[in-house]
Amino acid sequence: GNSVINGNIEISGGIGEGQSRQLNIKDGTFNGEFSVESNVPANIAISGGTFTYEINPDYCADGFIPTKNTDGTYGVKAGKYVAELNSVKYETLQAAIDAAGSGKTVKLIADTRENVSVEKNAIVLDLNGYTLNGGTESGKATLYINNKTVTVKDSSAAQTGTIKRDDTNGASGYYVIDIQGKYGFLKFEGGNVENDSGVVGVRGASLVRLGNDSVSAWPTLTIKGGKFTQNNFIAIKVDRGTLHLLGGEVNSANSYAIENWNNAYIKGGTVNGTVSSWVYSTGAAFSKIEISGGKVNGNVASVNYDDAADKQARIFITGGEITGALGIYTYNNGLNPITDNTKATIEVTGGT
Repeated sequence: GNSVINGNIEISGGIGEGQSRQLNIKDGTFNGEFSVESNVPANIAISGGTFTYEINPDYCADGFIPTKNTDGTYGVKAGKYVAELNSVKYETLQAAIDAAGSGKTVKLIADTRENVSVEKNAIVLDLNGYTLNGGTESGKATLYINNKTVTVKDSSAAQTGTIKRDDTNGASGYYVIDIQGKYGFLKFEGGNVENDSGVVGVRGASLVRLGNDSVSAWPTLTIKGGKFTQNNFIAIKVDRGTLHLLGGEVNSANSYAIENWNNAYIKGGTVNGTVSSWVYSTGAAFSKIEISGGKVNGNVASVNYDDAADKQARIFITGGEITGALGIYTYNNGLNPITDNTKATIEVTGGT
């Protein structure tokens, strides 16, 4: 109620084995500190009141976090922490990212619905089994990386950490991960990236975009683990940059698992869906995919988008396992087989 306690509150021993102390504080004024003996099981749940000392987050009731009042006293407010950096907890992942020094690890400690960007310092993002959800925010990737190095991992045993958007089949949506800038570099070691946007062969947004064909910058994406899934549109699109697939899994049941317009190297991992390399009349002189390892469960297509005579899409297969058809094509409302190797080519010197 309106009680005033001038003094410390101490929770100490003297209870039976397996029993614990319970203290619920909903109101009142407390001019003292809390102390709990380290060997005493205790549950302190603070959901209200005014305090002269800052509240330990562990003492907050569910759905409450510490706050500092305008008059210099302390209390709690409704809210939750979603990220942790250097043992400090944050209400938003973006706030933790902005506070992170170069190379520091930001860890999710709860699911969060945000669209975040990394543009200040290189960081490690530990999904920790939780979900970063960009929702359906127009024109904003769930994770945007600009000219910085980001490592994404998932330290959870179940590997349930996820980066996603809520776009539905039939919606154009937007990228889940967008990597830009000359020094943009994403190293993906664990976790899941998923979306369900797009109409097959008509419209959609790639799950991951690497670079921008209208910007002279070549970022890098290296995949060592994890799973990327978007079934009705492109899973990974290399607009301008370099993809290194060393492990993990890339899935697109009805579209292109990898659509490359610059450089891609498949050295490991599993691709379920079509792998393709493309050129067009106003783009680079050639594109290149090298397949030297891993498994491709899908077709491999080398495509000259607009039948440009001076451009060549190139694919080199030196190893790995491929279950699917190899073909060279032009594109006009679909893939049209050609025999002109000056426009598109596949060279096989190894593999199964």
